Formats: sequence, structure tokens, C-alpha cells
Amino acid sequence: MNTITKAAPVCNSTAFSHGTLEVASLDKTGLFYNEFLGIGWHRQARVAGGFSSGSTGWYVACLGLPTPIEVDQTRDYRWVLALESDEALRDAHAKAVENRDRYEIQLIEDIAPTALGGQSFVIRDANGCWWEFEHRPAFCYDDVFEAGDVA
Repeated sequence: MNTITKAAPVCNSTAFSHGTLEVASLDKTGLFYNEFLGIGWHRQARVAGGFSSGSTGWYVACLGLPTPIEVDQTRDYRWVLALESDEALRDAHAKAVENRDRYEIQLIEDIAPTALGGQSFVIRDANGCWWEFEHRPAFCYDDVFEAGDVA
């Protein structure tokens, strides 16, 4: 059953400010996020950097740990980047394969159909974080939120 909750929030926030992600190397992470993913990278301090969406106003802080870490996450804990076309998806996959060593990409999956009617592939970066690149021609996250909860 789908329901849409319109209750007034207990805490009426004005924006989603940021979340925090642990990384092994801020320098390598910044290079990967900026050059490969094409998302803005900002280094604020010796132990902190971050990336943002730019126009939508959200930000993810990256905390550089003093010793190398081993992230033990499954691919279910992934960041998803929407691409404009199937061609752009194939191009991103080819570039991931081509740049695997430069960005220390641990794993690159094949392009496959998604359950939501598009195509995607997933990579695991040098920090052990998962990134999914997808193209869904007729689907938007707004549709999910408009549909409400599914029980």
C-alpha cells in the first residue's frame, strides 16, 4: 500500500547540509572524485576534504584517517550517479577500464539491466567505496518520493 505522509516535521530543517565519509587518502580521493567522477572536490584541512553537488546544495565531508583503512561494505552501500544516455554509460564504463590503474579502481562490473528499467555498472574505488553509474530513460527519484511508502 502506498501512502504519502504530510505531517508537519518535528525538526523543520531548511537543507540537507552534509554527511561524512571515511577515506584512506584525501589526495587520491580528491583526484578520483574530481577527475574521474567530475564532481567538485574541496580540500579544507590536512585531515578533511569533501565533495558537493554544486547546484542542489548537498555536501559530503571526507575525513582522512591517520592510518589506512579497509572499508568492509557491500555494493548495497553505494553512491549512484545518473548519466544522460546509454551511450554515456558505455563511455563511462570504457573510461573506468582505461583508467583503472590511475585511480586504483578495485573492481569494475559489467553493464547490466537494472530492476527499474535502465542499465548500470558498479565500480569499487581505492577506498573500498562503491559507485554505480546508471541511465534510466523514464524514471526519476521524484517518482519514488511521490509514490510514498511501500509496505
